[in-house]
Amino acid sequence: MINGSCFLFSTLTFLQSMLHYTHLSLNKITVEPCIFAQLIPDAPSKDVQNSIAQFGVINPPLVRETNHNQYELVFGLEILLATQELGLQMLPCAIIASSLIPVQYYLFLCHIFKERGLTPAMEALLLQDASRHLDKEEIDQLMVAMGYKPGKGTLKNFLTLASAGRQILRPLHSGTLSTHSALQLCTLSLANSSILIHYIEQYTLSGSKQKQMIRRMMDLIRRENTSAEILCQEWEETAKKTDPKNTPQLAKRFLEYIEKRHTPHLYEATKEFEAFADGLHLPPGMHLSPCQSFENDSCSLMIQFANRKKLIKNLELAKTLIAK
Repeated sequence: MINGSCFLFSTLTFLQSMLHYTHLSLNKITVEPCIFAQLIPDAPSKDVQNSIAQFGVINPPLVRETNHNQYELVFGLEILLATQELGLQMLPCAIIASSLIPVQYYLFLCHIFKERGLTPAMEALLLQDASRHLDKEEIDQLMVAMGYKPGKGTLKNFLTLASAGRQILRPLHSGTLSTHSALQLCTLSLANSSILIHYIEQYTLSGSKQKQMIRRMMDLIRRENTSAEILCQEWEETAKKTDPKNTPQLAKRFLEYIEKRHTPHLYEATKEFEAFADGLHLPPGMHLSPCQSFENDSCSLMIQFANRKKLIKNLELAKTLIAK
């Protein structure tokens, strides 16, 4: 068997020989085994249909030759569905040669999708499908081609994502959901993860804010033995009083609401300290920080100097103040 890691795609002639283009009748394309079907909307978007109607198919779907003059769809389901909606009978396709052995086939797909854009959701589904046909060594070769260090933990995470269902895979594929957030949501029920994804999408929360919000909500759900929907009922009433078009303000207040529910004493202490610091009217270049977790009443004052010369000039005065 050919070593997958030695399957060179740098030779353009060889790469082109593994892929050729032709028009196929739609009834010759089998959709059922499509690896990435979960990532596609149930109906093609109007934008895709309008684009095909006006310009034709710019990015032909990938298909693979099978027996009996039939073809399996590999990628491009939305384009195929849009073509059907438009009543077209023929579709230009990029056909992957059937001569590729399994390890070559998956490495070839990895190469193609890296050129087109390989998302974490696509990587997860590709590895899930590959794990059904490749041995451990070949899976390791595929992971290296994807840019990952082989290991049970990494593969396990991808297989967990692949099994998460379209509810999590689609926002992960679109970039709305970070990989870490998606893995966190995989541990929650379908109802709870749906609620959290709704808020992430509604308030366009970044990766770090997603992570923080999900962790706190997971703690609250377990601690109070309740659901995300019940936890957010009070927030929904509060949100009605805020301008619905002011997404940044809504996001800020939503995160504050979750923080206050999660650690009320820490939240109040933080707000009290912020008010105290604001009341001091510190000049630019000074920043006051409380003791970590407010274990005591000590605090730290950080002073920023423009350069070393100004630091040295004021150092003795600073020493005198600390000594007092």
